[in-house]
Amino acid sequence: MVGVDTRATAEETLGVPTISDTETGRLYYISSRWRHYGMNPPEPISRDIVAVALDSAEVVTNVSRYSLEDGEIVALTRRVTDGGTEEISFLQQLLGNIGRFDASDILSEP
Repeated sequence: MVGVDTRATAEETLGVPTISDTETGRLYYISSRWRHYGMNPPEPISRDIVAVALDSAEVVTNVSRYSLEDGEIVALTRRVTDGGTEEISFLQQLLGNIGRFDASDILSEP
């Protein structure tokens, strides 16, 4: 109930949230069903989302429910910096460093 329940009682009633956003103080409970047809990409049949908003004292301020019809497709991009080592095995990296050491660097005194 809004204004009565806290984060602890909401999690006790609804379970562990699928996603917990600590910045906005929201708990998200997501349930999805997908249909798979052979080699075709899966398509969603249903999706239910319950969003529980909390205030700074972790008391429930709002409960919203969304379905598949309420949503829209959002294209997510994954920006990852290329490390340049995906084609080189660990052993190749290790053996590639042999001969790059200078004995004077290791044996010289500071």
